[in-house]
Amino acid sequence: MLRAVQELLLDCLLADDPVRALKELLPRAAGLSDEERAWLAGIDADGLAITALIVKKLRFERLTLAHGEMQSLFDLDPARFMQLYREYTAAVPPTGYFPSQEGDLFRDWHRR
Repeated sequence: MLRAVQELLLDCLLADDPVRALKELLPRAAGLSDEERAWLAGIDADGLAITALIVKKLRFERLTLAHGEMQSLFDLDPARFMQLYREYTAAVPPTGYFPSQEGDLFRDWHRR
């Protein structure tokens, strides 16, 4: 059951609108107890939104620290950077913990 809670929260934290995602995903989420559903339904919306921003900020930092070309692109052409970044984060789940791991994930994705 903990896995179902974690997966639901991760999906919400990675969504463009985490509060809306929680409202949409919670009713159809499988493997949750009534207690877990009640707890998730009571999550503070502002806290969820801020947590999602922190998660996204950390991933952004890991990528730009590990990948100098992406840092340069962000400085020179932020719109192009954001297009690539959105495509990358939509396609590749956040499994790296260190900047070097995030850089490797990005390089592998970008080669494809």
